[in-house]
Amino acid sequence: MRRFLTVFLYLGWAPTALAASHSPYSAFDTQMPAAQPGPAMQAVDLYKRTASSIYLITAAKDDAALKRGKAVYEGSTVAITPTLALTNCHIVKGRKTLVLSQHGQIDIGTVVASDPKTDRCVIEAQTMKLNPISGVRPYDDIKVGERVFTIGNPSGLESTLGEGIVSGLRTRENVRYVQTSAPISPGSSGGGLFDDRGNLLGITSFTIEDAENLNFAIAAEDYWGKVKKKRRKKGEAGE
Repeated sequence: MRRFLTVFLYLGWAPTALAASHSPYSAFDTQMPAAQPGPAMQAVDLYKRTASSIYLITAAKDDAALKRGKAVYEGSTVAITPTLALTNCHIVKGRKTLVLSQHGQIDIGTVVASDPKTDRCVIEAQTMKLNPISGVRPYDDIKVGERVFTIGNPSGLESTLGEGIVSGLRTRENVRYVQTSAPISPGSSGGGLFDDRGNLLGITSFTIEDAENLNFAIAAEDYWGKVKKKRRKKGEAGE
């Protein structure tokens, strides 16, 4: 509850900052960052390089629901530019109040591109400068058995690191997934799955219940595919 009240107070006491003008979002046409070469890193160094690119999303139906802490959902998002971040649509669906936060920094988020059928959404920060990831590995370059790491916010515990391997590469209903033994828990959805060089492989999405270590991330490369631009309604910010 304390987290939600802190966020709500920010919303209530900083209207000028949140109303800062921005140019209209034209399309999700940001170039995919190239995969970065280099030696494999130990977990401690991997964490130092990538954790600052993972943000907590607090999502609620509206400001009033956020203040009451009612039906509030927490998830994760991965920055790819100083303003844009990737996440899962199931975190933000039907929730108008979206707040991005990381270690005390707080900002409003807006869905600017989405494909709900494949659970891919793109979030734009209004005022916070995000720290983008360094590179993205193409799906076809990922190998079963390689070491991988998850970073997310399970149960609101910011920047939690997990380790495992790529367990499989799956395609279901035209969506490509990286199956992994690295842990994914509630709140981890929308976080990052990284290789040992700090490249983003996928956006952690779901785990199969009543099974052991059957976790799945949407291929990060696919966010540069057919993610549809969200049309702004007349009168919305940016028009």
